[in-house]
Amino acid sequence: MAGAAGRGPADVPLVGRSAELTRVRAAVDRVAAGQGRMLLLAGPAGIGKSRLLDEATALAGDRGFVMLRGGARVLGRGLAYAPIVEAFGPYLRALTPGRRVRLLDGLADLGRLFADLHLPPAEPLGDPALERTRLFEAVARLLARMAERTPVVLAVDDLHWADTATAELLHYVARGVSGHLILILGAYRSGEVAGQPALQALVQDLRGAGLAEELMLGGLTPEAIRSLARAVLGGEPPSALVELLAARAAGSPLVATTMVSELVRSGGLFRSGGAWILGRSAGELVPILVRDLVHGQLRRATDEQRNLLELVVVAGDAAMLPVLCEVAGTGEEDLVSRLRDLRDLDLVFEVTDGRDLVYRTAHPVYAEVIYAELPEAVRRRRHADVAAALERREPEDLALLAPHYRDAHDQVGAERALEVLTRAGERALDVLAGKDAAGYLEAARSHADDRAPGLLERLGDAQQIGGHLDAAVAAWKEALEAYRRSGDHAAVARLSQRLAFAVWDQGEFERAQRLLAEGLAALPATEPDLGLGLRESQTRLLIRIGDLPAVKAEVGRLRAAGEHAGSLRTIAVADMIDGDVQLRDGPSPRAHQTCLRALTAAERLADPVLIEEIHRPLMMIELMLDGPGPARRRALYALRLARASGVPTLEMASRFLLVLVDFHGGDWEQAQRGAVEVLALGHRVSNVRAVVAGLIVQALVLTFRGDIAEAAACLAEARTVLGPRPADRRMVTLIQTVEAQIALERGDPDQAVAAAADLDTSWLMSPAFSLAVLGGTQVAAGGLDAALGTADRLRRFGPRARYAAALADELMGLVHGARGDRTAALDELGRAVERFTTLAMPFDAARCRLQWSLAAPPKRRDEAVAAAQSSLAVFTEVGARRYADRARRLLRDLGARPAQPRRSPAAGLSGREAEVVRLVAQGLSNADIARRLVISPRTVTTHLQHVYARLGVESRIALVRYAMDHDLLAEPAARRRKAGDP
Repeated sequence: MAGAAGRGPADVPLVGRSAELTRVRAAVDRVAAGQGRMLLLAGPAGIGKSRLLDEATALAGDRGFVMLRGGARVLGRGLAYAPIVEAFGPYLRALTPGRRVRLLDGLADLGRLFADLHLPPAEPLGDPALERTRLFEAVARLLARMAERTPVVLAVDDLHWADTATAELLHYVARGVSGHLILILGAYRSGEVAGQPALQALVQDLRGAGLAEELMLGGLTPEAIRSLARAVLGGEPPSALVELLAARAAGSPLVATTMVSELVRSGGLFRSGGAWILGRSAGELVPILVRDLVHGQLRRATDEQRNLLELVVVAGDAAMLPVLCEVAGTGEEDLVSRLRDLRDLDLVFEVTDGRDLVYRTAHPVYAEVIYAELPEAVRRRRHADVAAALERREPEDLALLAPHYRDAHDQVGAERALEVLTRAGERALDVLAGKDAAGYLEAARSHADDRAPGLLERLGDAQQIGGHLDAAVAAWKEALEAYRRSGDHAAVARLSQRLAFAVWDQGEFERAQRLLAEGLAALPATEPDLGLGLRESQTRLLIRIGDLPAVKAEVGRLRAAGEHAGSLRTIAVADMIDGDVQLRDGPSPRAHQTCLRALTAAERLADPVLIEEIHRPLMMIELMLDGPGPARRRALYALRLARASGVPTLEMASRFLLVLVDFHGGDWEQAQRGAVEVLALGHRVSNVRAVVAGLIVQALVLTFRGDIAEAAACLAEARTVLGPRPADRRMVTLIQTVEAQIALERGDPDQAVAAAADLDTSWLMSPAFSLAVLGGTQVAAGGLDAALGTADRLRRFGPRARYAAALADELMGLVHGARGDRTAALDELGRAVERFTTLAMPFDAARCRLQWSLAAPPKRRDEAVAAAQSSLAVFTEVGARRYADRARRLLRDLGARPAQPRRSPAAGLSGREAEVVRLVAQGLSNADIARRLVISPRTVTTHLQHVYARLGVESRIALVRYAMDHDLLAEPAARRRKAGDP
């Protein structure tokens, strides 16, 4: 967190201003060539004018310019020439007496500005205007003398706060710099020029005469905001933070940097698993510095203007002229005039929303600060007034009406409020807008009576869709109590089932089981389908607990119950669970067919949630049968289904499994990004299981990359999150698997054996991988017979389980090597290389190839060198530093020089960016690519911006041409094969 705690706007690199810096450099070049000029930096508050002024001054200083820097202050307007005194004073006082005397000779009028220089008194003229002109001329001559041999830059910040005399002096001096080595820089807020006649005259006159160039600064792009956040944090910012800053900062670097720093300080932005994570309440924060900035802008408005601005803020999307006129009680002509004044002050702007003209504040934080400071009673009355005006104009427009009924509270009629808010909440639920639905339904509760239990249950649904699991559980618990009181046994059974899984995800394992038991006890005989659902849930919890015998017994009873009731869904669930159980003993054709049978039934039912769930064991089976390619396609499809549901918690499993597939496929960059996404999503929705899953896969990638300490920290955090008595055994065995691998990487076989002790008997989520780690610990500890037994278990997965077979070959090779049987070791390891290569698993193939090199006899040195060089290239590409070091050591031992990594044109692209390039070449639009990769169109745009910058192209056509010229369109495995790898 080194960068985050204390880095403010002035401490971070200037980003997103390349075009502006080009113009600044051009101005510096012209002045250095003898063409003096003035450059004015303009823009709204917080847009980065001062930061660019710093950079411009520094650029001039690097070119040998004498630097004079001053600035106006909001409280210093009564101090005449204060910025000029600040700029020249330090320079003049630092001169030697002789040099100062020569420079100031004949400029006695400067004594009016610099009393401490002890200049002779200027001759009084008796005319203040003439004396001021003589003072201006003295400053101009001083600058000219200073610039006779060395160029000079005079920079004055915040000219909008400058006194009139300073503006007039700069105006005078700037008119005479042409032909001198003088650059005058000024910065001011564009929205405050109209209120400063002297500044307005300076800008308009010099610009019109061609003596000054105005550089208007706009907001930063989302990519520049990302770079800014990265600089403040000293690490990659989470995507959720970038989206928040894009919405809240509206391109303002000051708002963005202060928000990031304040989020870190307040704990709204924190580190987990070595990554930055955005907390759930982060969007509510407005830093003090930003509030001060807004207050400074609002001080320019009169009380009448402030009242109108408050009305615009409260009205929100309803801030249309007819509504504003009715609520304000004024005519349209008068209101338009007043709104125009607010627009001239840069406080509001107009936007066309369909057929209506809507007014909005110039920056989102203006609205936030203004609204937050309105007394609650005033807010409620104004919302009620807006609602009343809308009822007369748009009584059926729920999107406009509902926010005002929600925020008017008791200031509107209860019956109409309940109707509007309930309808709006249901409509928001229909389009999976969880946050909006929760807000409307929560407000509807205050107007409800006996309908409250149903409202509470729907409120819980909305909170779940919005990703607020804690709030969903609270609403459902309250609804459950209400259903109990009313004697609605079917509702009690139904809600107990939903609550059980929710509290399990929160880590309340015993409560989850009690809730299911209560649901079964409350089940009325008239609800057989609900009873089947409760039994399904009970079996699913047994899977998470890892009680394999109980699951085997229960799945038979579940299938029998489904067949008896004629429930295709229950039979499908039973088949899915049965396939998952069979997976423990290997990805047999029977397990595959069982899951496919379940999938066929789910597709007949057109149940997307069940279809997604069945894809999970299918993905693991296909990973072990056919490698990452087919498994990744299935995982992506499952993720699309989960995202379509609109419930964030349903995405977790598919995202987690997709990360595992990317890891096995050698795309570790994408795997690590995916792990952070799982982790962030888990924190956002308070899902313990997802947080733990994200930490585990993050640790897995870090381990093989060689970041052992960071990986161990991730696992320690995962164990802390799970608690001292974790019931989720499948997650625990994954932690143990990675802990064992960490111990192997550290060269601690005893610790590795201890960590892997339970892997032989546990129900493993990824059985082949975990058993391979177990075998590795057995070899390292000298338990070669046990390792042979583990290899035999992998082989028993069957001939179609090619991944398990490759792992078995590798393990057998290690055993033979440990026993000194080089020939057998080389045969087994060579077979493993072939299998892993066919499966498109580059890291595993390279690891076996390196082991082959270690086992090769001296007479096969050349082959060993070639294999080690090939392994080194793969390790370097995926970022496996420890393995790359081992390959280099072996090559040196063999008397060979390790090959230097060849940086391809695509080396700077991540796996996901390269994937986007390939899809662009296929002619897909950003929206098509987003759907294909299950990401947002905005993320696709961000990836393309990265690619354009790194490859130096400016269009899709140029990108495709570049990709074709540099062989970037083949899949990574195909490129490696083309380069000559086996």
